[in-house]
Formats: sequence, structure tokens, C-alpha cells
Amino acid sequence: MKFFSFPAEYKRIVYHLILNCSLLLFAAVVMLYAFYQFPSASTLNYVIIAIPMAGSAVRSVYYAVKLKKMRTAQSSASEL
Repeated sequence: MKFFSFPAEYKRIVYHLILNCSLLLFAAVVMLYAFYQFPSASTLNYVIIAIPMAGSAVRSVYYAVKLKKMRTAQSSASEL
């Protein structure tokens, strides 16, 4: 089944999942860069970067679980 034939809700969840994972990856790269470039920086600076990372990770897990539930419901409906 092609991606464009899926319902709009499914496409929106996949889009948000990809967006949140890319935000998480970007924040991790920024944190690693800051850690190695500025080793004497205070912990507060890393906490400021870690807050969006934590939010992005939680949203990514939420969308992944929602996507899994949607796929499970779709497969059980197709069996009937």
C-alpha cells in the first residue's frame, strides 16, 4: 500500500514522528558540540538544551505508540 493512500491521520502522525525524531537528533548534536567545545560551561546550559530533548523524546514515544495502535486496529479490522 502506498503512503499517499493512507488516511490523513496516519500521515499526520508519521510526519510528527519524523519531525520530533529529527528535533531530538538536532538537540543531541548541539549538546555534544557544546559539551566538547565548552567543557567549562555550567550545568544550567546543558539543562536548557536537555529540556527540548526530553519533550521531543516524550512526543516521539507518544506518536510511535499511537501509530502502533493505529496499525494494530487497521490490521484487526482487515482480518474481519
